[in-house]
Amino acid sequence: MPIIGLNINSVNAEISDKMPRGNVNININSTPKIAGIEKKDVNMIGMDDVISFAFSFETKYEPDIGKIEFTGEVLYQSIDAKNILNKWKKEKKINDDLAVEVLNAVFRKCLSKGIDIAMELRLPPPISFPMVKTKEEGQEYVG
Repeated sequence: MPIIGLNINSVNAEISDKMPRGNVNININSTPKIAGIEKKDVNMIGMDDVISFAFSFETKYEPDIGKIEFTGEVLYQSIDAKNILNKWKKEKKINDDLAVEVLNAVFRKCLSKGIDIAMELRLPPPISFPMVKTKEEGQEYVG
């Protein structure tokens, strides 16, 4: 079943007042976490068995340069909602396929939003962009 929504509830971003000078190697690590799962009542026809996955997402810039943090929820509709909720209550686990789907949605949303926030804080983007390079002599174009 599908993800029907992703809401960001809070954003916290900061840079260190001790920013290093010169050519410093910056490590950027992004970590999503599922903080909790609960049943969610959505007042729409056909929206039964909706689960809310509370999440946190943190991008750290090391060595102690800055961080961007998000919290929010992913809304997911499933005919297996009761089993998902029971497994979470007993073991604090969800099946791998579901976890991958939810966490990938969190990555896409938070990294997309993090790009603009990083630019405002004068930090590198949290993901790598393709780089255009000049053609070296003798090299053919490969598209």
